[in-house]
Amino acid sequence: MQLLGLPADARVLILNCDDLGTHPSINATVSAAVQQGVASSTSLVVPCPAAGEALRLLRAAPEVPFGIHLTLTRDGPAHRWAPISAPAQVPSLVDEHGLAARVWLDPARSAARRRGLPVLDHEFVDSFALDVDGEAERYLQLLRELPAGLSEWAVHPAVGPETAAEADLGWAVRRSDHDFLLSPRAREVLEEEGIVVLDHRPSREVWNAAGATREQ
Repeated sequence: MQLLGLPADARVLILNCDDLGTHPSINATVSAAVQQGVASSTSLVVPCPAAGEALRLLRAAPEVPFGIHLTLTRDGPAHRWAPISAPAQVPSLVDEHGLAARVWLDPARSAARRRGLPVLDHEFVDSFALDVDGEAERYLQLLRELPAGLSEWAVHPAVGPETAAEADLGWAVRRSDHDFLLSPRAREVLEEEGIVVLDHRPSREVWNAAGATREQ
């Protein structure tokens, strides 16, 4: 934590809104979660159909921290996301529908930590891995139990009608995330617990500085 200018025992949480650009409803809700709620940043999924609208929203709100969501696969079989590159240039990433089905990649943090760079200290929390029933109370419990060090949660806020074609967007989880991130109780517990909410920029600055030093 001292690498980020914080006490060694600081409890630090990155609350990143995933999936910006996936759907117009997700775009609108993510903006609200960062600007009005407790979320700290968002990540843009460039191959998705609502990415252009998301970029317009980001241009209109330059104070919203965002990064690029590395998208090697699509979320589910109902989606037909295509790669930005020509499919012939990335044959291992595509099937007959576009980007192949989702896979999860295990993070490799040990080498970066040995170099003295800030990385996550604890297990990554994805809201789709939580039971949607009672999710808000689970979030509050996780906040109260948040250990010292750097943690990150990937949350997926959205509101909007679920249609058969969009069922695998997980609207129930997204609505639950929206309600929590914009709730007064979430902000209260963060303050009660003394949790520092950050985006990725402080870590990026340390990484960039380390890269510049190595090039000298």
